[in-house]
Parts: sequence; structure tokens; C-alpha cells
Amino acid sequence: PRSVRGELRFRLALLIGHTGSGPRGGRPLLAEAIEDLDGEPDLKAWAIAAMGVRAIAEIPPQDPREWLDRAKKIIPRIDDRTFEVFLLGKVTATLVVIGDPEWRPLTARIEEQTAGSPRQRPEVHAYYMVGQTACVAGHHEVADRMLARGLAGVAHCENRRLELLLLAPTALLNYLRG
Repeated sequence: PRSVRGELRFRLALLIGHTGSGPRGGRPLLAEAIEDLDGEPDLKAWAIAAMGVRAIAEIPPQDPREWLDRAKKIIPRIDDRTFEVFLLGKVTATLVVIGDPEWRPLTARIEEQTAGSPRQRPEVHAYYMVGQTACVAGHHEVADRMLARGLAGVAHCENRRLELLLLAPTALLNYLRG
């Protein structure tokens, strides 16, 4: 079925992207997957957001806003609020990287939807993504807040990998702040 084919392509594209197979990664598979994920708004929005991330990784980089805008239109159709926060984190982090000021209200939305205290792995991951990119982009106050809250939330997840992901940009932030 189309939806299964789309999900398999999407998951394979993520796997290819995680293995570091070059700047394009699994981008062609993502593009194919999007067309088959119409009945799966959560996976479709994730795949579209991933296309935005991959766009800025290309050489030369492409403007990812078209992809991010498409993802933002689908996100309200997602029933799982935790997954919605996760996707907002992906979109927001990409906007931070390209310097689009829309990242600020989206960060506020993430904090509002989690009451400033992420407790589940996808929520903590959203805090990590935004905190890490804010750190590198020089938005140190936001980075400090997001990373500290993410680290506090990781205790509820018991996920050592996620804890280490949060500790790395926290160390960088401490270094950058002297």
C-alpha cells in the first residue's frame, strides 16, 4: 500500500541521513515518500521538515522555507501534542540556522505547549534542537534556557544518548560565555 511504501522510504531516508552518506543523504527518498504519506500527517510533516533540513545541507544551500511552511501547515492536523512539539522543534531549529525571526514565536509555542518543562523524549529532543542551534547562532539566553530545561526533562526519559546530546551544546555554551 502507498502509506506503507511511503513510510518505508521515509524511514530508509532517515537511516541514510544518520549514516552520513553525504550532503544529499536520503533526500530523493524523502521526496518520493512525501507523495505517499497523505494519510499520515505526522510522518508527512516530519518528512517535509526533513527536506527543509536537507536543503540547507546541500551545496550550495537552498532556502528551506518552502518546505518548512508546508510542514507548518500540516502540524495542526497532528493529534499527538508531544509529536507536534517534536516537529515544531525541527522547524524552529532550521529557522534559527537560516536567521529567520519566526523561530522566536515558535520557540515560545514549544515552551507553552510543554509548560516550560519537557517530560517526554520527543519534547526534550525539541528543546535540544532549538537550544543547540540557538547556541551556535549566538542566542545564548535562549540556548541556556532551552538546554537547561531539556537537561532537567531528560531525567524523566532515562535516555543517556539524549542527555549526552544536551550536554555537548551546554559545554559549548559555557565556553562561548567564558
